[in-house]
Amino acid sequence: MNKEEEIMELKEIIAGAKAKEELLLDYIDNIASIIYYQMSCKEQDLWVDDVVAMGWYEKPEEEDGSE
Repeated sequence: MNKEEEIMELKEIIAGAKAKEELLLDYIDNIASIIYYQMSCKEQDLWVDDVVAMGWYEKPEEEDGSE
C-alpha cells in the first residue's frame, strides 16, 4: 500500500468515526429530551427498542427467565 492509498484509507476511517459520533450525539440528545420533558413510557420504550436494534444495548432478562 502506498502513502496515497494509506492516507485515503485513514480519511475514510476518520469520516466513519465522525459520522458515528454525530449519530451517538443525536441519540444522547434524544434521551435527554425524553427525560427532560418526562415523556411517556411508550416514548422511552421506543427509544430503548431503537438502541437495542442498533446493537448498542442488550435488554436484561427478567428475573423469571423470560424477556
